[in-house]
Amino acid sequence: MKVYSLLFSMMLCTYASQSQSIVGLWEIKKVNVEDQVMTPKGKWIKIEQDLVYHSGNGWTKNTEGIIDIEPDSSILKPISSKGVADPFGHFNYEVQDSTMFWTREEEGAVVEVYLEKIERLPIIDTDKILGAWQLTDVQQEIVLFFRPDGRYLEFKDKARSSGYYYVHPHRSIVTLISDDRLENEQRFQLTFDAENLKLKPIGEESTRTLVFKPTRALPE
Repeated sequence: MKVYSLLFSMMLCTYASQSQSIVGLWEIKKVNVEDQVMTPKGKWIKIEQDLVYHSGNGWTKNTEGIIDIEPDSSILKPISSKGVADPFGHFNYEVQDSTMFWTREEEGAVVEVYLEKIERLPIIDTDKILGAWQLTDVQQEIVLFFRPDGRYLEFKDKARSSGYYYVHPHRSIVTLISDDRLENEQRFQLTFDAENLKLKPIGEESTRTLVFKPTRALPE
């Protein structure tokens, strides 16, 4: 009986060691699908001591569940408690200090995921764009206000308009869709320089880049 108890204790220690090595906050730094790089911006996963996990992009959490680990093996699978079930199998995983590597096959393609341990949530364009921005060009008065609910307000030469905005998850592009639909949707290349927001129109003859600075007040 003592032998069986000892073996059971050793199995528990091994499982605990496996679990402990993946606990923490991780950012997905690169995703390869065969020869294609398909890395999402600011994707993270936080794994708790009890193997409950939370995952999201930037400041936004979008799923949670539990990590299924096979004892005495190097395979795991995040099982989400929401959304569509993952139809693919477990990942083979390897942990080295503050890095982790996952790999598995999906529909005949080899998927490789590289993760790094981080201290705080990553910031992406969707987070950076939030708030009010005033055009620095004194010849024209424009203030843009991007809200967390995907809505925007535009104050232009004392006129006010509103609509929806969408920040591309893989490319630095923001699309503005006005409520009145009087204008076609506007697409801009999105960059940040120090504290400034830069919007360069896409698909227009004008090559002018609009530069905005943060503001704490909206026009009345």
